[in-house]
Amino acid sequence: MRRRALSKADLAALPGYKPVEGNRGYYFDSPTGRCAFLGTMPGDECHIHERWGMINISKCWDEIEREGGAPQITAIDDRLKQNIASYEFDQSLVDAMTVSRRDEPVLFILADDGVHLIDGTHRLRRRIQDGRRDVRCFLLAPTVFREARVILIRQQSEGSWQQEIGLNEEDLDREIRAAEDNLQSYVRPVQR
Repeated sequence: MRRRALSKADLAALPGYKPVEGNRGYYFDSPTGRCAFLGTMPGDECHIHERWGMINISKCWDEIEREGGAPQITAIDDRLKQNIASYEFDQSLVDAMTVSRRDEPVLFILADDGVHLIDGTHRLRRRIQDGRRDVRCFLLAPTVFREARVILIRQQSEGSWQQEIGLNEEDLDREIRAAEDNLQSYVRPVQR
């Protein structure tokens, strides 16, 4: 589980912090008004994707642990290197990374246009830097979008709430259907 434990002081630093009742989420006060994140709690690790918005990585790892999944091994080939070439990363984190951290699995999620790395950019960069030819990984089905997406809503001046970040239900359903069409071409037998 990849989650940072927060102290009362950490939570006090979030102005207006209040958990959302009956839901994984929390309200907070921002400089532009009252907001709420749904699908995440303080301390969760999240990934921002330009197309899907925010994905709760902690939830993805929780699901893998719950199902007892075993990682696959996939080659670090030119296509994978090209896929991550535009991903932002901090070279100092790559250089300081321990070998045991480097060897932890990364997470990919299947989309309609192929697979996308959602957790492990620095680990994968370190493996490439060290001349490794493969990486242990988990390939998540597109249905994980439904449980792992994070939505940001903001309260409007008249009191209603408007979604600002995250896929709406219609777009989410379209992404999942399109990705499921590609599922069979990407799933391979598990190598251990």
